[in-house]
Amino acid sequence: MENEKIKSNGTNIKNFWFYALILFSVALILILISNFFQDRYFDTIVNTKDIENMSVVQSIQKINEDYKNKIEKYEEDLIFLQEQNLILDGNNKLAEQNIEVLIVMNDIQSLCLIRRYTAAREKLAEVDRDILPENIASIYDKLYDFLY
Repeated sequence: MENEKIKSNGTNIKNFWFYALILFSVALILILISNFFQDRYFDTIVNTKDIENMSVVQSIQKINEDYKNKIEKYEEDLIFLQEQNLILDGNNKLAEQNIEVLIVMNDIQSLCLIRRYTAAREKLAEVDRDILPENIASIYDKLYDFLY
C-alpha cells in the first residue's frame, strides 16, 4: 500500500514537471510571438509618424520619388531582358541553322552508305563551307575528302 502511494506520488511529481515544462514552453513561445508583432507594430507607428510629420505635399513628393525610382529600375531591367532575349533569339536561329546543316550532312552520309556518291557530291556542293561552324566544317571536310 505504501509502495503504491510512493509510486503514485512519483508519477504525480513527474506529471507535474511535465505539465510545468509544457506550460513554460507555451508561455515562452507566446512571449516571442508577441515580441515579433510588437516590433512590426512599432515600425509601422514610426513610419506613420514620419509621414504625419511631413506636410501632405512632401508626403506626395516622397511617394512620387519612390515610384520614379522603381519605374527607372523596372525600365533598366526591361532593357536588360530585351537584350538577353535578342541574344537568345540569335542563338536559337544559329542552332536551327546548325541542325539543318547537320541533317544535310547526315543525308550525305546516308547516300555514301548506300553508294550513291554522285547524289552525295551534289548535295555536298549545295552546302557553303565558309559559313559553317568549326565542328560542322570538320565533318564537311571529312565528307569532301571521302567523296573527291
